[in-house]
Amino acid sequence: PIHEGYPLAREMLQKALALDPDHAPAHARLGWIAEVYDNDLATAARHMERALALEPGNLDIISNAANLLVSLGRLDAATALQQYVTAQDPVNPAAHGNLGWFQRLAGHWEKTIASNRTLLQLSPDTIGAHYEIGVALLSLGEAQAALEHMRQEPSEPFRLAGLAMAHHALGRTVE
Repeated sequence: PIHEGYPLAREMLQKALALDPDHAPAHARLGWIAEVYDNDLATAARHMERALALEPGNLDIISNAANLLVSLGRLDAATALQQYVTAQDPVNPAAHGNLGWFQRLAGHWEKTIASNRTLLQLSPDTIGAHYEIGVALLSLGEAQAALEHMRQEPSEPFRLAGLAMAHHALGRTVE
């Protein structure tokens, strides 16, 4: 369960840092736990800054830092970092997925679609990619195209939510 797993993970990471205080991935993971589980953005930022100082070229840490920037409302900075990650590792599906998500949050619909299409080329069964494309298409007023993507979404919760939005946009209230 989450209420047991996160505290256990934090404990193990703290033990790792007791053995090696300069282990950047442990700092990054503690930052992620502080951000996602504790909603403690100040602690998350301290850990992420330390991780980046120790390993400034670590793409996983850079991507974690980009996620933190989203939580801080700094979408442009997050997007720039994630673009760097995708440029350095262009076949990383998760990097393209994060980039597409950040772009959607910023309202960059065409870029959202492009990033998620790249993601689907790299990993065709990725959960959420068709949903992200569908949301962007709805925002562009292309409800029928959005409906087609929502139908392809492998995740039932995303698919059902997306289908409801697309049908609503098409005026199909019964569906």
